[in-house]
Amino acid sequence: MTGVQLARYQARLREALAAFGETSTTADDVTAQLSKNFPASALGWVADATWQGPVAVPVEQVDTSNQAEWAAASNPGKVAKMQAKLRARLETSGHLKPAILVRTPGAEKDIIVDGHHRFLATVAEGQHTVWAYVGHVDAKTGPWDELHALQESVDFKVSPESVNYRLAVDPLQSCGTCAMNNRRVCDRITWRVENDHSRDVWVAPWPEQQVKG
Repeated sequence: MTGVQLARYQARLREALAAFGETSTTADDVTAQLSKNFPASALGWVADATWQGPVAVPVEQVDTSNQAEWAAASNPGKVAKMQAKLRARLETSGHLKPAILVRTPGAEKDIIVDGHHRFLATVAEGQHTVWAYVGHVDAKTGPWDELHALQESVDFKVSPESVNYRLAVDPLQSCGTCAMNNRRVCDRITWRVENDHSRDVWVAPWPEQQVKG
């Protein structure tokens, strides 16, 4: 994308935001979509963002600087299935479920909060835009950065060894006090947890508080 094209895209984005502004309907739609895979306690920030969409966002406008770290980057099978789904949707002039993007203050590109597989499938299919919601937030970092750690989908659950599952040193930062513990079933791992154990990521039962265990 050239500098002129980028400027035009950003101008259209500003115009759309000015025309439609912050609407609870859009924020509610984003929350409803994310709540299918993430705990409600991690989504409070959505209501505070200014949302646009869903719209077609140029793929060059998406930050891929950490793509190698995406779980989707090591899951080509799921990306391939998403490609097939995308081809079918394109034949009927439809779209995949919107990706969720966030634009932080001063940033030149959007970061993907949810929809990494859909984005990779879009690029692999040679599409120039990805269908997405874009949320403008007022801080450079925030709970959206760690949302992937709270993914409830079984596709993202991991083994005990990979998260250093062990007896908790601090009982106040244990599986028993973690927001991801739902009756000893963790949102992130594949086995029943013991309340006196812990793992590398612990999420406090209060909104938007996450620390390393």
